Amino acid sequence: FGIPQARTTSEEIKQDAINAIAASIAMHEKLKELNQQLREEGKPEIQFGIGIHTGTLVAGSIGGSRRLNYSVLGDTVNVTARIEAMNKELTTDKPYKILLTSETFDYVSDRYDAEQVATIQLRGRQQETIIYNIVGDRALEPVAEIGNG
Repeated sequence: FGIPQARTTSEEIKQDAINAIAASIAMHEKLKELNQQLREEGKPEIQFGIGIHTGTLVAGSIGGSRRLNYSVLGDTVNVTARIEAMNKELTTDKPYKILLTSETFDYVSDRYDAEQVATIQLRGRQQETIIYNIVGDRALEPVAEIGNG
């Protein structure tokens, strides 16, 4: 989200984070349906985890005329890959396997519920990284549960 067009305002960055999490939740909901079908057919279920981090990066086409690849580079990409890989150990019993850093959660904490699942020291970073797992979307809660009734 945000590529290839740079997002610079706080509102644009927040909306990108919301869109990334909404897409991740939608993917998990569709996966539940697919896994139900696979179970009924006696086939193995599919699992996946997602990592989301907010920050700056370099994006563009890299290479020569014979081989040109679109790539993203930078600390943001590395952090995202590292937290995505942590899904196997941190979200085994969770309905959503969506890990995000505090940098992202700070933008979306008014919309999404999450639980802190780890504080880690990532190689190459001076500060510890706080990891959250998404547990719900307040925008999707039934109306009866939100009000006084």
